[in-house]
Amino acid sequence: AAVAGVALLAGLGVRAPYDAARAEARALASAPDPFAAARRASGTLAERLTDCVIGPIFWFVLLGFPGLLACRAVALTSLALDPRRPQFAAFGALASRLNDAILMLPGLLATVLIGLAALVVPGGNALAAWTGVLRRATLHRSRAYGFAAGALAGALGLALGDPGRDGGQWIGAADGRARVTARDLHRAL
Repeated sequence: AAVAGVALLAGLGVRAPYDAARAEARALASAPDPFAAARRASGTLAERLTDCVIGPIFWFVLLGFPGLLACRAVALTSLALDPRRPQFAAFGALASRLNDAILMLPGLLATVLIGLAALVVPGGNALAAWTGVLRRATLHRSRAYGFAAGALAGALGLALGDPGRDGGQWIGAADGRARVTARDLHRAL
């Protein structure tokens, strides 16, 4: 049982999203556009919650270690073969779609967990987490990640994303703030 626990924790990488977002929060003061950097870090935190934590746990519970390994392998392949890079356009699109399919249910589960967490976060709004998902989550390039990013943005009253890349729209609350600060990022953490 101890070996299984260690292997599970090693396969998840639970601390990686948190540590990366904390490092970005510390670097905001020196960023050329600290609001954009905080938006990116907050959105990435929601995405990594889905693919580094909830997705692997979901597939581990459903299929055991093979499910966890398959989920992580597809996520890492999708990340390495980003379809926005021209040399990976064809094969990367397939990996990205497979990753979206595998993470769709975990993305919905992450949305529920973010909504519940909004109940205890100062200034969080659980109802707005759901409206953030319903209004704008489908604008994200990945539906699976868009659910969690929309919920996080709605719960904290933010507008995340990059309108140039996300269909010309902000992801999250309809009246959310695009001027995301370090304080907002700490609340997201």
